[in-house]
Amino acid sequence: MKRVLISAFILLSACLSVPMAFQAGASGDYPMDAYTPDDFFSEGTVKPSQSGQALCLSQNGGSSLVPAKMDFKKTHYPAFSTDMDTPDIQGCPSDSKPAFFLAGERFKNGPITSIGQDIPLENTKELNFEGKTYRLALKKLSPMWYAIDLSRDGQTQRLVRRYNDSRYLSPIIEWAGDLDRDGKLDFMLNYELAEGGTARARTLFLSSYAGKDELVKPVSRFAWWLCWTPKAEAVATA
Repeated sequence: MKRVLISAFILLSACLSVPMAFQAGASGDYPMDAYTPDDFFSEGTVKPSQSGQALCLSQNGGSSLVPAKMDFKKTHYPAFSTDMDTPDIQGCPSDSKPAFFLAGERFKNGPITSIGQDIPLENTKELNFEGKTYRLALKKLSPMWYAIDLSRDGQTQRLVRRYNDSRYLSPIIEWAGDLDRDGKLDFMLNYELAEGGTARARTLFLSSYAGKDELVKPVSRFAWWLCWTPKAEAVATA
């Protein structure tokens, strides 16, 4: 606990005005690497081109998992007067856009059930899927701590517990559906790691990886912040 608090203080008070990103994927604590078109990396930190799968969302509301390739392209961020490397996800049909890319082949390609995208999480959000009601709840535990819980059928699982003394928490359900086709809800959450969104994380939760007494398991996380010191990594990995 102290490690997170100390690192958060370092992150917020002793940083450079250059955004940095950290990918916690297969080489870290999570079994998958997942990327969205909105992720960004500092120059020199990205991996080579990768093959895998993309979740494509069509204009008519359908979605599908397709073979895909991901390269990186330069994107200029005027606010920071710098160029960043951002994912260029290729493979979706012309009438679709990529929601995210999964490195490697994890699941069967084809239609995927999606029930929502870019949903603000304010207090409690109910998602109905396959006759079940899932509740994602944002809770203020104290003036300096918040949590996000998932519940279904009387079972509750704590997904996130973070230090954040900001009054303006703004978690987002970036996508919800059934990626692994097991008839249970999967989703991607975007949430604060430090005050006011100075550091955030985007985590993919899948039901098929859940252990005993769990509803879902985090399988990939991408964390980023607007400044960097070597010790600040504890905020992204704790």
